[in-house]
Amino acid sequence: MSIVRRLWLLLLLPCAAMADWGGVAGAYLRFGASARTLGMGGLDLVLGRGDAAAYGNPALIGLLDARELSFTHVALYEGSSYSVATAALPGQRWGGLGLAVVSLRCDGFEKRGEFDNRYSIKGEEFGSAQTALLAGGGRDLSSWATGTSLGGRIIIAGHSMLDQRAFGFGADFGIEHRMVLPYVHRRLAPLTVAVTVSNVLQPRVRMERDVERFARRVDVAASYAVHPWGALGLQACVAGDASRRFIAGIEAMPRSDLALRLGGNASELTAGVGLAWKGLGIDYGVAWHDEFSLSHRLSLVVARPRRPATEPSSLPLWDASRWVVQHYRDPKAADAAHRLAQAFGGRRASRLYRYVVGQHPATIWAAHGWRWFGDRSYEDRNWKKAETNLVRLLGHPHRDDVAVPATWFRLGDASEHLGHWRTAVEGYELVMRASGEPEDKAESFFRAGAIHFLHLTDYAATVRVYEEAVTRYPTRDLSDAFFRLGRSYAELARWQSCIDRMDVFLARYQTDSRVPAALFWSGRAYYELGLPEEALLRLERVVEGYPQDEIADDAVLYKGHCRRLTGELALARIEYARVVKDFPMGDTAPLAQLSLGIVLQDEGSHDMAIREFQRFIVNYPTHPGRKEAEARLGTLRRE
Repeated sequence: MSIVRRLWLLLLLPCAAMADWGGVAGAYLRFGASARTLGMGGLDLVLGRGDAAAYGNPALIGLLDARELSFTHVALYEGSSYSVATAALPGQRWGGLGLAVVSLRCDGFEKRGEFDNRYSIKGEEFGSAQTALLAGGGRDLSSWATGTSLGGRIIIAGHSMLDQRAFGFGADFGIEHRMVLPYVHRRLAPLTVAVTVSNVLQPRVRMERDVERFARRVDVAASYAVHPWGALGLQACVAGDASRRFIAGIEAMPRSDLALRLGGNASELTAGVGLAWKGLGIDYGVAWHDEFSLSHRLSLVVARPRRPATEPSSLPLWDASRWVVQHYRDPKAADAAHRLAQAFGGRRASRLYRYVVGQHPATIWAAHGWRWFGDRSYEDRNWKKAETNLVRLLGHPHRDDVAVPATWFRLGDASEHLGHWRTAVEGYELVMRASGEPEDKAESFFRAGAIHFLHLTDYAATVRVYEEAVTRYPTRDLSDAFFRLGRSYAELARWQSCIDRMDVFLARYQTDSRVPAALFWSGRAYYELGLPEEALLRLERVVEGYPQDEIADDAVLYKGHCRRLTGELALARIEYARVVKDFPMGDTAPLAQLSLGIVLQDEGSHDMAIREFQRFIVNYPTHPGRKEAEARLGTLRRE
């Protein structure tokens, strides 16, 4: 076999997956680091481990969580072999380090004559070797699973043949960005995008008159975690020699110690399997190529975690963030995530708490998360989100361990802005029951009382809340409280209590615009208690002092009722007629006209009573008093 053909095989046979790079300077640096990458079609920019970090994308070095050694050796045809050894060391603060040694050897070449290449020199053979040392480092620039990692490495490439040796130097650069979606956190971020620029500084290797210059190339890759135990990756490469390559790969891990892989590109299909046991691993990959049949690769891996799992609370923030990512299922990770969120704040805190409430919803740290979301939304005046998050905290079993009175006040305030009155009252009630005297406790009493009175019309609750408020906070402005207490007692037919609270209101707040209403309701309370003389004194003050007030027609009506109660029918008739004449559009006009007919009937003026009842039936056909009017009208006609 000629030297040309054997050198051609030297470039092509290490792995059928790399056949696209045949004949290119530095092609042996594109054959792949291990059987793992072969099983995924050669995908080595994302879904990385120590071997891919040291060999493929230097940005992955900053994300390592274990010290790792790996070795791959492939025996090829015609005495050729391809070997890769990698070492990866994660860093505590300044990033990690990666080292890879790549060797492509071919022995058994027949030595030819110096002047006549057609004749071999019997018994003399030589070999050719291409070797490269890749040394680099990478650092994760974020303190959480989302962020950017940068890396770079230097290349020392050497070629040797016979007594000739040459070296060249170059450099690569890589970047990786991770985007974590809400409620989804795992060791590999769901969406990862990586870019590497190889041979930024191009190695040049000179052998006699020939100079090999490694071509620049750009690789772009993306991966997405489609399942908690697997991920899908895509990779594309454009090289300076105008060659292009596309790769797709997937790795599934049905168990923590078993990995199944599948991949391919335009020229081949690949598959692989990986097994792990106590820090030891073995990977097997196979590729089928339409020209070279099957190619096999076997790799050995030794990995040791950077530090054993420990209490995350004892770790510095930098390491605690990694601990959370690596042990996201452990409930202790929720504690660490809460501590990180408190330290970082902003968007990082939001992502951390989304992880906590999604992965550990029943823990106290999830309650902290809902409180954080609620407080932040409240500060942004996003009432809907604030209420939603704080309601979730309201239903959490650890709410009392996390929430403070200010939290529930914010729930009440946000719900009040949205018109969700019952939720608002629930928030205020929690503040009211808090021990001590927090800042918003007094305000909560008065807001809850107002909602019960104005919106829920729950007068018993109004009385309960306001009575405690006026006792606790006697120095505050209590005009609303006393007036609404009087009104609520009236609605509950507790007339003496109504009189007592309205008297306090009238004594303290004589210039308040609600004085006419207070006089009326206290006057009506006296009437209901059977004390018409006291009632008339108050009602007269309304009619004479506030004739234009909206309560004036009610006062005149009840003056008529009081006159009837004292037997002064003529005066009662005058008051009812006044209501019908002066307030025809008021809500008291129907009852005044019906009462006028009754008084006329009692006085014996049957004809006039009949006319009033007829007018009432015609003017107010749907009024509840129509049946009584018809009954009295029938009685008068029969007489």
